[in-house]
Amino acid sequence: AVEVSAERLRVEVPGSAGPVSILAEAPFGRGTVALAPEPSRGALELDGREIGRPLLESLEPVRSFRQRAESLRPVDVPAAGPLGIEGRGRFGAGHLHDRQEDQ
Repeated sequence: AVEVSAERLRVEVPGSAGPVSILAEAPFGRGTVALAPEPSRGALELDGREIGRPLLESLEPVRSFRQRAESLRPVDVPAAGPLGIEGRGRFGAGHLHDRQEDQ
């Protein structure tokens, strides 16, 4: 099925697991776009199974980065006022501080 107008474009075809469609609404290039079925959010799939994330997470430097990222803890940030961020090196220690503390 194809539907075309000044306000929208819709194309739908039968797929092996159900209909496959795209819908684009005006203003084209900035309006709504909908895909069915929704595209995968995974880096790589095989037969509908996510295999990219486990594969990438087993490799360096992703493995080390993930371990470091999982050890990080949230910090409280003031809702208003200036804030400074300092850091050292590639995954080195750093800290946040209120700029008013410096004055």
